[in-house]
Amino acid sequence: MAINLQGKRYYISLPRKADPKSFKKMMISQKPDELKDYLKSIEVRLLRFETDCIQGGKPFTIEAIKLFIKSGYSTQGFSFQALVDEFLKSIHLKCKAGGMTEKRYRKYEIAIAHSLEQETIRPEMLVVDIKNQHILDFKHYMMSQNYEQGTISGFLQCLKSVFLFGLRNDLIKNNPFIGYKIGRKDKDVRFLSEEEVERIKAKKMPNERLNRIKDLFLFQCYTGLSYCDMELFAT
Repeated sequence: MAINLQGKRYYISLPRKADPKSFKKMMISQKPDELKDYLKSIEVRLLRFETDCIQGGKPFTIEAIKLFIKSGYSTQGFSFQALVDEFLKSIHLKCKAGGMTEKRYRKYEIAIAHSLEQETIRPEMLVVDIKNQHILDFKHYMMSQNYEQGTISGFLQCLKSVFLFGLRNDLIKNNPFIGYKIGRKDKDVRFLSEEEVERIKAKKMPNERLNRIKDLFLFQCYTGLSYCDMELFAT
């Protein structure tokens, strides 16, 4: 879709696809066509959006148009999918700049994917319609899948970051996490006995790689060095 705005020409990709030759032939033809109706409906919505911006004293910019399209052509607010897309785009740039690891980025993707597995939060749902109860439903769904409390808390924290991003960037006005405390349950830590450590020490490994892993693990046992510190040390 091409838009002329303030002396500049912008292009925005639409979700529909068409063969270029067939599309050109269709546009020349005077016959009615479903794709023509689709394009006309977008034009009407954009003209209405322009009028709403002027009447409401809001800037009618290409950024505003893109957000309007991502919101499902609605001025009522952002859809959950649109908010997620903007959030992932933002942290992906952060990841490329070295401000976030790929592993951390993947955790956000997994948490968001899980939130959409249940039917209470849908991609097309407006963020303004997502309430505290939807968050509770998501938690109960995760519990029904036999995830540990710590994992569920991590998913909820990732999901909360999506809404906080929307608030900080003035994309949304409501936060369904308000009044909801995620909380974290301390994990029971099981320690190895001296006998178990000695058994590991005496174990013959089939190759050098596993032997190195065993030595590093035993070094942690004797020094109390954390896994993340060991990872830095080992590399």
